[in-house]
Amino acid sequence: MAAIEAIETVYLEADAAVINISSIPSTYEHLMLRWSLSHLGTYSGGWVALAAGYLELAGDTTGNNYRSGFMRGLQSGSSASQFLAFATDSGAPTMSTFPNAQPKQIYGAAVAYILDYSTTNKKTTVIQDRGTTFDDSDYGSTRYLEGGVWNNTPVIDEIELSVSGGVIMRGSTVSLYGMNSS
Repeated sequence: MAAIEAIETVYLEADAAVINISSIPSTYEHLMLRWSLSHLGTYSGGWVALAAGYLELAGDTTGNNYRSGFMRGLQSGSSASQFLAFATDSGAPTMSTFPNAQPKQIYGAAVAYILDYSTTNKKTTVIQDRGTTFDDSDYGSTRYLEGGVWNNTPVIDEIELSVSGGVIMRGSTVSLYGMNSS
């Protein structure tokens, strides 16, 4: 039977540039990261510029160490049109993490699994499922299924979430769990 234990939860009482979880114990097989986040970037025509979200592992800021690919589904609000997109990201600063949002209290939710994070003889794999729903006529719901690899082998003892060109908004929550198979 699998065991899941809470390690840490961060609730933002005020806007912040980053959310950092450090001193992660290496006693689990895998990590599960769950979040409900909203961010505020720079305005462009009444909309927040689409700030990218980042997940940084073990303090590694080397862009070439992160690789990811995703499948995205979007349902447009007014025309009810839908599309599916596939993409890969090589050499990005870090893995993308949470949905972009309008300058409203709209939060994107996600769950990410960081597999074999304490094993030093293989690369770390990250799998995530994230999405959000917009309340306007231009954008409907967005859903991402994403996978990636951190091309490095140190034990992950720190995780940092951030956005480019903005802040993570007050009320955002991040929870980290440790997972063992027995």
